Amino acid sequence: ALGMWFNRISPAGCKELAKGISKCDSLRRVELDLASNAIGAGGCREVLSFLPSTPQVTSLTLSVASNEIAKGGGRALGEAIAKGTALTEVSLALGGNSFGDDGARDLGQGLTADSLATLRYVVLRLGTDASMTPAGLRTLAALFAGWTPSRSGNAKGEVREWRR
Repeated sequence: ALGMWFNRISPAGCKELAKGISKCDSLRRVELDLASNAIGAGGCREVLSFLPSTPQVTSLTLSVASNEIAKGGGRALGEAIAKGTALTEVSLALGGNSFGDDGARDLGQGLTADSLATLRYVVLRLGTDASMTPAGLRTLAALFAGWTPSRSGNAKGEVREWRR
């Protein structure tokens, strides 16, 4: 596990971090806590750019809470995670950002992409993202139709968990 919260990490720093991770050919589990930096959507894309070159990674835990992730960030995360074709479990902490309903939908589309056929377990810690409405949470949950909800959190959607 690597905790790098409150370190003023930028998208460029995320790219360098991903380069280092991609050189770890025996790494199976990646746990990164990048909370309270300023990575934005670009950093989301960059920090996960190691996934296509590390097919041995099966587990991803990523905290990008409070990182100035706005619209486009959900799409960036979803598209990046969809390239981790060997992933079996993903856990994301996303609170304190404002990716909104569209971002939640885009993230869900990435997490349920056909390329992630091995993915069996997803946990989303959404926190209190004020820009996500109950309708957005319903849209996100609908993308996981066919999965078994393990935990659904409260009306604000603090924690969502699915298994298949």
